[in-house]
Amino acid sequence: MGMFVIFGLWCLVIALILQNFSSFWILPLWDFTSALLSFAYGLIYIIANIVFDLLQGITIIAVAISPAAWQCLRIVGGFLKWLIKQLLRGIFGTGSQFLSVLSWVFVMCTCLLYLENIFQIGTTDRSHDDDSVEEQNNQNARRETDQQERREILENEENENEENSNEEAEINLAVDDNDRNRIREIEAQNARQQNNNINQHLHRRRNQLFVRLPNQRERQTSESDTESDENRMLHQRNLVLLRRNQNMRLQHRHTQRQNCYTCIVCMERERNIAVFPCGHMQLCALCFDNIMRNNSLCPVCQNHIDESRKVYL
Repeated sequence: MGMFVIFGLWCLVIALILQNFSSFWILPLWDFTSALLSFAYGLIYIIANIVFDLLQGITIIAVAISPAAWQCLRIVGGFLKWLIKQLLRGIFGTGSQFLSVLSWVFVMCTCLLYLENIFQIGTTDRSHDDDSVEEQNNQNARRETDQQERREILENEENENEENSNEEAEINLAVDDNDRNRIREIEAQNARQQNNNINQHLHRRRNQLFVRLPNQRERQTSESDTESDENRMLHQRNLVLLRRNQNMRLQHRHTQRQNCYTCIVCMERERNIAVFPCGHMQLCALCFDNIMRNNSLCPVCQNHIDESRKVYL
């Protein structure tokens, strides 16, 4: 309360100073500020008076009722003292027989209540322990079922991956067989074309030895030679393109096979760690340790990693 009074006095002093300045310079802003500070001082003064009056009334009431309260405490204390004294007399047998019986009944009831309280506390603790054990067993059972489901999911994924890989291998073998057959056909066509060209050349040489053909015949043979050369070059170009496509397909298949067994983070080491609960297994041991030190999030689905298992591919 002293702080409120000091603050009010300072507000009054500041208001008086501002009022003098406002009368000297005749500024409306200073008049408004001084009036506001005067109102604040008056409000604080009224609140302080109300609080002081309340404290004074509470003090007067406490002083007025203190003798009666002290008398009540003395009466209650005297009654408790007499009751304890009679109880001790009844227990040790120095009083009447009725007092002794009543005292021992009171003592036995007190002991029974105490034992019942102890037994109730023990049963509640035991029930809490049983509940906690049952809850722990339920949690373990749920955890085991979750792990079993994850293992089944992983096994299904592995089986699907094996089936897909087998299907891809069969498709690739079929494509390779088709490519080989096409290459054999093109090579056979080239061989037949070369044999035809050789036969034509020999036939032309044989004809040149005996009969010289006219210029029109020579022009036709030259045109057929150019056409055969163009066909041979076209077949060779197709053969080169087929072999190039086959090599590119084999290289792409090899890279896909390597990517299926390498870590998706470093792309160098073999993947051998499966994370749970998401079930992804695209990490190596070193990258898994780095992820667990940093943020413990799966790089595939960004879910939190609870546990891990080592996988042998």
